[in-house]
Amino acid sequence: MPDILFVCRGNTCRSILAEAIFKRLIQIRQLGGTFKIASAGTHVHHIGRMPHKNTIQVGNENDIDLFDFYAKPINPNNLTAHDYVIAMDKKNISDIRTLSTTSFIRTHLFLEFSPQLKQDEIVDPYDLNINDYRHAYNLIMIASMGLLDSIEQCKRLN
Repeated sequence: MPDILFVCRGNTCRSILAEAIFKRLIQIRQLGGTFKIASAGTHVHHIGRMPHKNTIQVGNENDIDLFDFYAKPINPNNLTAHDYVIAMDKKNISDIRTLSTTSFIRTHLFLEFSPQLKQDEIVDPYDLNINDYRHAYNLIMIASMGLLDSIEQCKRLN
């Protein structure tokens, strides 16, 4: 069972949206129970905070329910338990490595799984306009499909 942790700064926009989208894709592909999915933030100042209002709006626009999601901090003591630690930007990767209790962590930039895109980071839309949240949603959806395809391909090869 692949264990995936999505990480961003505050866990109220990108990583929480990635967790919800990925869970939705698993449901659509009828792969329920075969993945362990979570999200966390490197700098969560408001533990238990609901997603940003624009994140919720973009989720609603795309039939992604975010009402049961709350901000959680990354747990540096169990990072190696995850098969994939997926960061939204390079600063997240740097923060993960700083927080880590070990040097061996399988970190990836999320957009590594969408080589057709001409960028490698998902910009933090926090406090930007709703269209920036929509753009982040689109990038996260593309990367989620790429990650899921990659995992399924690896499973078929094994």
